[in-house]
Amino acid sequence: MNAGCMKNMLETLFTRAWYYFDKIYVVGPSARHLLIFRREEPRARFDDVIRSYFELYSHIQEIGAEQYLTFREKYTPSQDGPGYFEAQFVSENEIRAVASMAAPWIESMAPDATITVESAGDDDWVRIELRHPRLRGSYKFNVQSERSLTEDALRLHALNELFESQSVAVLADLNFARMNEAPLGSVTEVHGDFLTQLPRPQPSELEVAFNIPMPFIEGLSTKEILRIRDHEAASFEVFRNALRQAITERLKASGNDSTSEDIALDIVEDLIIPALADIENKLDAALRLLKRGSSVGLAAGGTVATVGLLTGFPIAGPLVGAALALPDVRNYFNARREIESSDLYFLWNISEKSMHASVD
Repeated sequence: MNAGCMKNMLETLFTRAWYYFDKIYVVGPSARHLLIFRREEPRARFDDVIRSYFELYSHIQEIGAEQYLTFREKYTPSQDGPGYFEAQFVSENEIRAVASMAAPWIESMAPDATITVESAGDDDWVRIELRHPRLRGSYKFNVQSERSLTEDALRLHALNELFESQSVAVLADLNFARMNEAPLGSVTEVHGDFLTQLPRPQPSELEVAFNIPMPFIEGLSTKEILRIRDHEAASFEVFRNALRQAITERLKASGNDSTSEDIALDIVEDLIIPALADIENKLDAALRLLKRGSSVGLAAGGTVATVGLLTGFPIAGPLVGAALALPDVRNYFNARREIESSDLYFLWNISEKSMHASVD
């Protein structure tokens, strides 16, 4: 619930969506959940949570993401573990598959789990704080306990509590995603344990798009990506339409054993990487033409013309007409227009900015 942690999760998930999607469902606690939390937690803890939500929402507004988000209440059908879960869009077989993970999952987590045991203000209860390298932050549980319980027993008890709460949370999120026909994203590592036990979804346009790896835009924040997307709206739509067409064609040609991840990787290897390389090659060739054309026949003023054309600085006097009249310079601008109208120009543009952001 730390604001910094939530911002990091937001950035991780959001940068995986803005190159294709227009809306993200944000599923979180409602006023009813916060009232329950207020009754069960100390006032100081409740105040910290409210401040964290306020900071997170302020961050969302600052980066310009608010218009792209749809907020929904976090619906958790049961806190009694996955075996008691009831939902319209999750099958009984899936619930049983997740529930069957309990013993092996707890056993695998136990060696690296550490706990801190405190009094809960009642002789019959203790408060356990659980930490693990695979968890973000710590988890706290009030456990009814006899004084004779060993630390190992309390650790297993806390892991069991964690399994029940987290597995139910994943099933609830999966139910919500299917209800809204949207791909499900998570940055919580242990949620991946539960999701891997479920059958892979049938490949669909949205699932394939969500699984396309985008190392090309690493280094850019959500704020920067949204700003570029808004500024380059036309090239973004051209890029997305081309990607959508490629996904549709691959889905029609894919076999029964193909997964969304398989199709996504094929699109990267067969379409995205070659197209980006083609844009780069065309741009290099155009720049060579520009450098050659802007220096021929302009004598001492040629250098000034070249610098002006490459950087966008205004060029004064007759040099403009002389430079633009050269065939190679005209060819440069024609090539540049062709590049900017290509299907993947938006992705090339954003990847260039990502590269410069990483270097800076």
